[in-house]
Amino acid sequence: MRNTICIFLLCCCTFINTQAQSEQAPINLKDEHGKPNGLWYSFIPAEKGEPAQSIMGNYDHGQKNGIWYISDGQGNMIAIESYKHDVRDGEVKYFEQGQLTCVGHYRGLNPKVALDTVLIIDPLSGDEKLVAVPTERGSIKHGSWRFYDPISGRLIKEEEYQVDALIFKKEFSISPADSSYYQMRNRLLPHNANRLPPPSKFKPKAPTKSLISG
Repeated sequence: MRNTICIFLLCCCTFINTQAQSEQAPINLKDEHGKPNGLWYSFIPAEKGEPAQSIMGNYDHGQKNGIWYISDGQGNMIAIESYKHDVRDGEVKYFEQGQLTCVGHYRGLNPKVALDTVLIIDPLSGDEKLVAVPTERGSIKHGSWRFYDPISGRLIKEEEYQVDALIFKKEFSISPADSSYYQMRNRLLPHNANRLPPPSKFKPKAPTKSLISG
């Protein structure tokens, strides 16, 4: 999956760099009111200990809409988020060093009204009802959230939210056999393996006699 994402970002960045050189580049445009509109790309350099980031997505007259991608300075994916009316809405994915660690769901609240209605289901009785939520909260956790080990890809935890309230949680244990396997696998990774460097081919010259006598 990491290779697929990196290839996608490479294609997108190539497209953006090519189009940016054109006099009528169809990116980073603004509407008649000066608001971002259409495909938008920005690069935030590393500063004050924060890593560099590349951000790409679509604006609809100043509001984020659709899928937005965030990657670090090395091209590793950080986040893929869905937006509607400038707030997160729908499925989101988060990564560590380009490896998937979390898949969750947000419910975006309509900023055009003071209160938005959200359907919830009682986890015990199964009864459904609508609740009013202040839209100043922007977006709320609403739905399933799954967390993965970034190295093995193994599902380690699952949570269920309704209007930011945790209603279900399950952690997935690992058998001793699987634990031994993952530990061995981790030890063999290049950045963890304790390997001696290859012998140097450089042969130092014999010391020469000083031209200045002692």
